[in-house]
Amino acid sequence: NLRYVTPGGDPIENAQIRLYYKSDYDAGDFSTPVGVTTTDADGRWVNPIHVYPGFTYTVQFFAPAEYGPDTSTIIA
Repeated sequence: NLRYVTPGGDPIENAQIRLYYKSDYDAGDFSTPVGVTTTDADGRWVNPIHVYPGFTYTVQFFAPAEYGPDTSTIIA
């Protein structure tokens, strides 16, 4: 569900994933992500990022000089 893929559906490998509380992201506070990981050859997260239920998060995906940043909002 949260794979990082090109508009054509090809996986994006070695992209950075940063997870923020939505309120922090919306306020422009990018200094304290909840967690950080990268993507594998299938565009899937290499490591899980554990979250607390009841919060809304913004997931930021980007491959420097190639794709993004792109975001998705999730509710845990």
